[in-house]
Amino acid sequence: MAEALALNGVAYRCHPPADPEAVFEDACAFHLRAMDAAIDDTPTDLLILAAQFCLPTPEEWEQSTEWIETSLPSDIFATAHPLAQKARTLFLERIDTPRADFMAYRDASIVLAALGLLDASEDGSSRRKISLEASAAFPSLKHRENDVLRRSEALEWRPHRPGG
Repeated sequence: MAEALALNGVAYRCHPPADPEAVFEDACAFHLRAMDAAIDDTPTDLLILAAQFCLPTPEEWEQSTEWIETSLPSDIFATAHPLAQKARTLFLERIDTPRADFMAYRDASIVLAALGLLDASEDGSSRRKISLEASAAFPSLKHRENDVLRRSEALEWRPHRPGG
């Protein structure tokens, strides 16, 4: 039963300590929801381009100017494939966010990279689908599956012809 505690004339209710296992389960659920929200806030094109290995691995990501210039140098990307340039631009916009959101996005990207965003179609056609594992880990992907598939086809990596 909760006890009352008076501090500076204000009454507070003191609850007995919670079960550590229940607290851990709640914290995990909160983190999963934060990661799903981070994926939901990520532009579809960035999800797809990141899956095509245009960016450093998520484990390496940092929110520092030094890291950005070392890992994603603007002079090198200026002559890179247009999709790599687009990935860099979207990525830099996405990580320009409060640290908590950045951390959730980085953690979610680590999980998504391990699971894979897209799978081949079961009927053997060239059409792809969002992987069952990614869909289970990030329920927000379900409501934009058609957009992800459409943009995946549009952003397919093709040879770049400079000036063309």
